[in-house]
Amino acid sequence: MTTFGFDDYHTRVGDNTNFPVMWPAWYAFQNPPETSYSQPLILDGDYFGKDRPVVIAAIGKALCGFVSKQAKPDGKWQPNPPVWSLPLKGDGPTKSHPTLVDLNGRKLVFIGTEHDSAVGGAWLQVFDVTDFDHPKEVFRDWSKLIHDVVSAPVVYNWCGHLVVITTAGDTGRIVLWLGLDKLKDDGVVSTGEITTGYLALPGRTSSTPSIVKLADGSDGLAVGVDQGLYSGKLAIYKFNDILSENNGKVHLKGKDPFRTIDLPSGLVASFSVSGDRTKLYFGDCRSRVYCYDTRALKGVWVNTAVAGTFSNRSPALLPGTVFFPAVGGTSSGDVNSEGRVIAVDRNTGKTMWVANFDSRAQTAPAVWAVNGYGSIVLEGTRGIPGKSSPAMALLDAGTGEKYGYINLPVSSSGGSYAAGVSGEISVAHDHLVVTTNEGIYAWSAIPIDLEAVSIDSGVPKGQKAKVGQKYTATVVFKYKQDPGIEWPLDKIPVAAFHVIGDAINKASLKDETGAPLQVYEGNKQQVISLNKQGDTVTVKFDWTAQPGSKKLVAALNTFYPDIMNPKLVRYYPELTEKNNLVSVNIEVEGLHDVKATLLPAKTVWKTIPGRDVKIIVTGRATRKDNNGSEIPVRFTVSGPGGPVTKTVRLGPGDSERTIYTFTTSTPGTYRFRAEAWPADSSWEDAYPPDNVAETTVRVEVVQLPPKDSKIHAELIGD
Repeated sequence: MTTFGFDDYHTRVGDNTNFPVMWPAWYAFQNPPETSYSQPLILDGDYFGKDRPVVIAAIGKALCGFVSKQAKPDGKWQPNPPVWSLPLKGDGPTKSHPTLVDLNGRKLVFIGTEHDSAVGGAWLQVFDVTDFDHPKEVFRDWSKLIHDVVSAPVVYNWCGHLVVITTAGDTGRIVLWLGLDKLKDDGVVSTGEITTGYLALPGRTSSTPSIVKLADGSDGLAVGVDQGLYSGKLAIYKFNDILSENNGKVHLKGKDPFRTIDLPSGLVASFSVSGDRTKLYFGDCRSRVYCYDTRALKGVWVNTAVAGTFSNRSPALLPGTVFFPAVGGTSSGDVNSEGRVIAVDRNTGKTMWVANFDSRAQTAPAVWAVNGYGSIVLEGTRGIPGKSSPAMALLDAGTGEKYGYINLPVSSSGGSYAAGVSGEISVAHDHLVVTTNEGIYAWSAIPIDLEAVSIDSGVPKGQKAKVGQKYTATVVFKYKQDPGIEWPLDKIPVAAFHVIGDAINKASLKDETGAPLQVYEGNKQQVISLNKQGDTVTVKFDWTAQPGSKKLVAALNTFYPDIMNPKLVRYYPELTEKNNLVSVNIEVEGLHDVKATLLPAKTVWKTIPGRDVKIIVTGRATRKDNNGSEIPVRFTVSGPGGPVTKTVRLGPGDSERTIYTFTTSTPGTYRFRAEAWPADSSWEDAYPPDNVAETTVRVEVVQLPPKDSKIHAELIGD
């Protein structure tokens, strides 16, 4: 079975992903766009005889099938119309998720519908997609006792009989669809061949049920009950208590829960389940996170770190961690409040980290587990008009650190349940698919790696650069790794920089013929092209040695100097950017470097009226370089009392101190300055910005207390 949360345990951990880089691949939406709440199913293409992965998802009032498209190097989404689109019943887009079940080689998709006013109830529909290009509906039935089906249908084999279980949305019922055994063969089931059984609970049942193990080894059914913000229940049924077999058919024999557990808030969303089916992990609608033992019938732990925040979404589960989304706000109508994701230690219930967003956390988290790279938590957000756009956040699973956001070109406006990333996130088979309020967006993993190989400054080997001399530097860039397919990249941003002191000066790059590199208008960067693995490009740039020249830097496809202040930007996602930058240090001939510092004894000086205070400031000239013998330095410290200047000779590492004093009784702020410069033309300073230092001190006058004639002192002797 493949269903909500990627497997029967609803863990939401993506499998078969090998590369930590996703490229935009394709999109699909109706015209006009319709909302998708569906958890997409990403399936191996070989399973259906296709050479690309297959995606099944609901968009609006249709179940759609897609064959994924390969991403393109331009990084743009391509339109990808569905191979087929099958109508779903109901008045609006379904909130149910498709469940795929393989029955003796027959591939069936089960899905529920939104309320249908034409019949006064909701539907269960089943489609045969074995022949992916020619799917067909094989079962449809409705019940007026349920309002809508928002859960993923659970398909369960009880004593050889096919039982389908759905919850009922705005009504407090669980529906058991019985008599569907013909679906295990090639048959089409008519409504007259099935029966429906109902289990009633005191509240709203919207969570997807989960199969659990009980103390006697038998199977049970866990369901959440939503009774509002301040009351809820966890209900557990024992299958052998509610089902029986008679004349080869299955019947409902009992309706009572095996156990109900009271909760302080409604249990709206679904569960994640441990591999042995004895532990349930879930959160209530006030964002308390729980672990419950179905064998011992008792709670293991409760985490309340983000309690009080509304949530109607489900957790994701790694072997040591539970990831739960606190959607945002105190009620479902509070659509513009911030959401969070909390990571909870699966064994102890302790908080590991909390990640905050500037808009609602709209989806259940999905974990992108990448072979050899670790795990990334994905969370879809709503976005707030004028503040942030709908986006998918990428979080480090171990620390909660945000790797970044992937913005989606969809609207952040809409109802409390339908804006931005309104559906769910799926990761599998090197693909990522997200459902939104305007359709589907998909990515594919492509293992690109570009490298800045080397930089030669152009200064002859064994020599130092001469001030004022122009040199030509040479840089080599390389296509280190590609996906093994034809994947040329033609807009790779590249740049080179001459670092002079603290200043970063961008150079103009040329090709080997001396022609300037092309500038891409999209980001105003010079760019190169690389066609396949092993290809290299050599570029050159001119630079002139300065007294403060420190180094030359060359880089491609990365943020430099950093993402907040980029002189170079990233255009293509890569496996790693650690090899995207190369640098070479510059030594300038005959240069020395002197630094001035200034340190007051105190920054605040206090005195009483009419009394002077002596301010003391220490200036120091320090030789920073180790180049040659002593050099003459003119050292000046100045302040309110005028300048004090002296000429000293400093050897490598030497320093000279000047104590500057100034006496005053006037309150205020006083400024002081130290300067260290060449005393003659025998040398140049390598880095003038640190040849000057300044500081200020403040003088405060403290008022004495008033005289008091009643206070006196006496000397008393024996």
